[in-house]
Amino acid sequence: MNHLFVADLHLRDTPPPCRTDDFMAAQWRKLDWLMNRPEVKVIAGDIFDRWTGASDIRRAMPFIYDCAIHFRNSSTPVLVVAGQHDLPNHRFDALSDSALALLIELCPSHDGGGGVRLLSKEPITCGGVDFYGASWGEPIPKPKNTPHTKVLVMHELVWPGRRPPFPGAEGFPAKELLNQLGAKYDLIVTGDNHQTFHKQAHGRWLVNPGAFTRQKADQVDHEPTAFLWDSDDQHIATAITIPHEKGVVSREHIEEREGHDQRMSAFIDRLGNPDVAIGSTFEDNLRKHVEANDVRKPVRDAITEAMP
Repeated sequence: MNHLFVADLHLRDTPPPCRTDDFMAAQWRKLDWLMNRPEVKVIAGDIFDRWTGASDIRRAMPFIYDCAIHFRNSSTPVLVVAGQHDLPNHRFDALSDSALALLIELCPSHDGGGGVRLLSKEPITCGGVDFYGASWGEPIPKPKNTPHTKVLVMHELVWPGRRPPFPGAEGFPAKELLNQLGAKYDLIVTGDNHQTFHKQAHGRWLVNPGAFTRQKADQVDHEPTAFLWDSDDQHIATAITIPHEKGVVSREHIEEREGHDQRMSAFIDRLGNPDVAIGSTFEDNLRKHVEANDVRKPVRDAITEAMP
């Protein structure tokens, strides 16, 4: 039986600044592509970009209902874990107050298949495969002793090499996780790291699909990816490219901001107080100058007028 693994959908109701296309239309196209696939779908967390669903609470309910319409098109089960973006204050015990909880309620399982189901320490069996879940902040479950193939889906930072992606990162190198859990699970699917990679050790796979859509300027070269896995042939996990348009991610908004900050730093520097440390952003510069000086009203007004 075939299964399709994705992660980090970060569904949102407003376009990210880096996108130059109609992002909302592109987001719905990708979600339809996913839900119209015939495989069992597995999503490794961060279904929503915000736990409320929308950036404005007044738009949350309509947006969640729109998402549910797309999810209900799936003819096969959609198995999910919650990421930190899905959880109020990143707390799993507050899941019931989240957009994800409402999505699950709006997309129940039915006899013909489909439905959104939350994975947990109790397995959900599909096609002879026991799926276990570890949502953000939840412990990794111990699988039951059954003859079924066992798959762990988790939302926690995992990286492909020995070096973490940034100083102080908390999580696991992929090989370390495989060494710890390889005897318990036949396959591990991880989310949170927006890079795409896979690792294999001791005949077991770990796949990290990465970001479902490109929402940051540093993802200009990112290829949105899903992993197709045949449970009848556990040695195969094939990366497939999710349809997307090239040339729609821009750094222009960052460059404009950097230019603005440089101009404001020079402007405040010219105010003539050498005791003020110039920060890297306009907001830092403004706060430091106002705190350190008895700023006259005309100058304060000029600074306020120049703010973005």
